[in-house]
Order: sequence, then C-alpha cells, then structure tokens
Amino acid sequence: MAQDIGIFLLDTADYCPIAQVNTRDCQDPSNNNRFGRNRPGEIYAEDSLCYDSIIPKIGDSEDIKTSLCLQSKCNANTHNLEVYVSGRTLVCQFDFQNLGFVYQSQEIRFICPRLLAACPE
Repeated sequence: MAQDIGIFLLDTADYCPIAQVNTRDCQDPSNNNRFGRNRPGEIYAEDSLCYDSIIPKIGDSEDIKTSLCLQSKCNANTHNLEVYVSGRTLVCQFDFQNLGFVYQSQEIRFICPRLLAACPE
C-alpha cells in the first residue's frame, strides 16, 4: 500500500513502514539480487515479511538502520511468528521483541512486528 506524500513515496511493506525512494516488495521473488545483492539474511519470497533492522557499524561508520525481508511463518499452535534466517529459526514471542543472528561475523539485529498484525488469526 503506497501513499503519495510529495517527492517521496511512503510505503507500508509487510508491517514495517519505510520512507524510501526505491521501494522493495518483500513478497516478490524477482527482487532477489535486483538491487545488486541482498542484505544479510534476506530472501524475497511469498512468505517473507519486512523487519526493521540494525546492521552494525564497520570501522568508523555508524550503525545502518534499514529493513530486511526475512522468510516468516505464523505458528498457529504457539501463537508465535517464526523467522527463518541463516539456517536458523528465530521466534518472535512478543510484540517488538529484539532478535539477532550472525552473518559474516556481524550480529544483525531486527525487531519483531506487532504479533497480532503479523499473525491476525
């Protein structure tokens, strides 16, 4: 869902609103490597959702606040959101939980969405 607010396009991408010039649809597999390369752990697929994330700084640079498209599935039995990244299953057990994974020696952090929004049933 996109909202025109002038020069920028405000896009709600699978539960995380991101103001950006180049929008990315997490659920469109044709976006894999479309932008040069995927970000750490990213997979564009029908079961991917958008997560606010932080990629740690390298050297003197600042942490990168961005979004990641990660494969996810609602678990109806546990009422949790399972996130599949780098060969692991991470579990969002509550709203805005902070989770992380290691990618090429870096600890990548992401924030779980509001569970009722991501898993309405």
